[in-house]
Amino acid sequence: KKLHPNHNWMYIDRPRFKAEEGGWEHQIPSNDPSFEVLVLLSTLRLVQYCDSFIYSHSNFANLLKKSMEKSNLRAQFINLDYHVNPFSHDNKASKIVSK
Repeated sequence: KKLHPNHNWMYIDRPRFKAEEGGWEHQIPSNDPSFEVLVLLSTLRLVQYCDSFIYSHSNFANLLKKSMEKSNLRAQFINLDYHVNPFSHDNKASKIVSK
């Protein structure tokens, strides 16, 4: 937000897991399933007002991208995994981006 003050940043302040913190059994960081659904549905609505989308490999990111493409034909998309194999065990590019 400070680096690009001319952009209108939209974000949702919500609990998140870091790395493998949640584990297999605990998949909802907020411990509130209804809040998590609200966040997902709100994100789908908010993204329709965006002009740019930076993303990496994710089915949810693909859904957001499709939603943006329908509402904004001139939207810009930046895929962080372009020319990078995100599934490689020795992938240092994703580790650097996610720090």
